[in-house]
Amino acid sequence: MEFKLVYSNALEEPAETIWYMLATQSSGDEYDQATLSPTKDLKDAFCTLKLGQWSDQIRTSIMMKDGTPREVFFRCKLLQLSEDAEEFLFFIGAMTAQESLFSSPPEVAEKLFKLDGCLYRDNASDLTHLGFIDWDTYLETSADVNVWMGNAVDSLMKNHEWDLFIMHEHTQDYAWHTAMTGMASDDPELRDKAYDFTRKSLEMNDRMLGQIVEAAGPDTLVVLVGDHGAVPDGPMFDPNLPLVKAGLTVMEQEDGSAKEMDKFEKFVAKMGLAVTNAPDYTKTKAVPQRSCHIYINLKGRYPHGIVEPEDYEKVQQEIIDALVTYVDPATGKRPVRWP
Repeated sequence: MEFKLVYSNALEEPAETIWYMLATQSSGDEYDQATLSPTKDLKDAFCTLKLGQWSDQIRTSIMMKDGTPREVFFRCKLLQLSEDAEEFLFFIGAMTAQESLFSSPPEVAEKLFKLDGCLYRDNASDLTHLGFIDWDTYLETSADVNVWMGNAVDSLMKNHEWDLFIMHEHTQDYAWHTAMTGMASDDPELRDKAYDFTRKSLEMNDRMLGQIVEAAGPDTLVVLVGDHGAVPDGPMFDPNLPLVKAGLTVMEQEDGSAKEMDKFEKFVAKMGLAVTNAPDYTKTKAVPQRSCHIYINLKGRYPHGIVEPEDYEKVQQEIIDALVTYVDPATGKRPVRWP
């Protein structure tokens, strides 16, 4: 299979990159392994994986649109491969370049770039929520991140003079978003699974924290702070639907309507890529953003703003009214509650 890499949220625009995938039969007539390669020559292959297997850390160069190369590291996992190779899913993790490891002075990133472990966009939590990867794979990506973060802190503390060290680690935040609803479920099997998932996530954080405390030394005061709490999710729905119905959002479709996005369209939207079901900003007062935000298209703030500043609070109330009165046809319930 020939495929084009998708670079979501790249800091600089890469050139078009074509890679290749080969499914093979190591023995017998059933397909049981897949090979990822930048060329059709097997000698250039990055990895050959069995079902459920992760690659080692892979390092290669990606060509940018300006013709300059960027060395990156990443890992892969073969998630699905049926015996006839008709069902296939291969996870290629986020590609981290040295230039994306922001540091001042820049030379600090040279050592961090060579460390074990890997980084992933949002710890692959979006892919987990959409059902593309399972909870075990999510925990494996989180473990990878914890390994890299622990090694990074260890390297920084041991190779530089320091008086105060501050860091932020986001793994547990993503874990709560993944498991909290299951922990509050009436289904005992799902609830046990969610609690087990959370314990494993905390154990990974504990191992990383132990490495950091040891690197800091016995005379260091360590303060651990959580930045916010977490609550279970409510029912998921497309906020465009009530906003279009109320005339607050106008879509680019000819009839100005919104439609329920399928799994792939939701994935594309979350990854920040183009979606065909997009608002017409010249006619739209309210724009849903990310998981729980709605922006008012205010004149003077945004390029195509149409809401007059004196109408700001009026539109706020119209948005609230549209959301709290909306009934999800899939569940018959109102997914939005206002205090």
